[in-house]
Amino acid sequence: MAVASATSRRLAIGLALGFALAAYAWLAVGSGLDRATETRPDLARQVPSLLSSEALRASTREALAKGDGTSALRLSEAAVTNAPLDPTSTALLGAARYATGDRVGAERAFRVAARLGWRVAYTQIYMLGRALEVGDYRVAALRLDALARQNPGVLDQHQLFDPFERSAPGRSALADRLATAPPWLRPYAMAVHDLPPDRLAQRTAVLNEVAQRGKPVGCAVIGPTVSSLIAENQVADAARLWRGHCPAAAQSLLFDGNFAAAQLNQTESEFAWTFIGRSDASAVFEPDPVSRGRALVLDSTASRPEMMLRQLLLLPAGRYRLTWKAEKADGTPADGIVVGFSCKPDPSDWIAPQFDAASHRWQANLSMDTACPARWIGFATKGEVNNLRFSDVRLEPVR
Repeated sequence: MAVASATSRRLAIGLALGFALAAYAWLAVGSGLDRATETRPDLARQVPSLLSSEALRASTREALAKGDGTSALRLSEAAVTNAPLDPTSTALLGAARYATGDRVGAERAFRVAARLGWRVAYTQIYMLGRALEVGDYRVAALRLDALARQNPGVLDQHQLFDPFERSAPGRSALADRLATAPPWLRPYAMAVHDLPPDRLAQRTAVLNEVAQRGKPVGCAVIGPTVSSLIAENQVADAARLWRGHCPAAAQSLLFDGNFAAAQLNQTESEFAWTFIGRSDASAVFEPDPVSRGRALVLDSTASRPEMMLRQLLLLPAGRYRLTWKAEKADGTPADGIVVGFSCKPDPSDWIAPQFDAASHRWQANLSMDTACPARWIGFATKGEVNNLRFSDVRLEPVR
């Protein structure tokens, strides 16, 4: 009984917070229409019922947001009297009754509101809570999906997501919804930079289940979560998540070595190529039929090595060989690229490559130790270069 009571209290608190959230979200709309009657009295004469109803609803939202249940109840009752078939009025009545402790009255009001229209946030929040009370996570996830589709701002409200992310059946139901690729999937996967470690772990568990359902979100989208896991030294979890949502990463040690998916303005993922903007250098893509991707054509007037592009790698400890093609416009080898391989994005030392005449490729030997859980690999022009064609980057273990 104690456990059930505690669960009920948590749900009540969550619902109250949810109602306050909905009140804030919709308050601006109501206030705007209310203010319109002050500057456009003709509107009030033409559609007095609509405007007075909206004024009452806006005032009810404001009272709910302030935690004034008594005033919210009085105002919502007036709103229902004014517009009895409006689903928002009835939903506000339900929220006000809930805020004043009238659970039976709230249930009746919300059931009427639900029959009148499901797109009201208050109704969705209430029905979400009721579904959680009886352990119906599937229905609760449908309500959460509807809320997030209407207002992506709810993604920042952890009280709505905690009941799902903190339980196995909740994570499964949430993953089922996310596997349908709703419009809020991308921000849900990417907005993790300020999550505490426990909530990051829960978010990771949900995203792993999405990958298990055969619905990867893609390399760029999953990158921020992977980076956050590495920052928490959760390297194994980061590797699993990265390979689950970036199928191409599971096929090779280096992602997008032929630049087929690279974008010069990419900044979302550290595990995809990031290009460093410089005033003394330029980079453009051109087709490369040999690698079935693209070549990067580089120009630079710098007199010393300057980073041009980099990406973060998750590698097992061991020895590796990095190779690439670098040519001048006439196809002859171009000695203009050096390599960075460091725990930090900007290396203090550069590795000079050797040219292998047999393969017509440049190569550098790398050693991965346990100094850091992931390693930055980057390329720099080591001096002035003109029309240098850089392509087909490969990383392979040395057996």
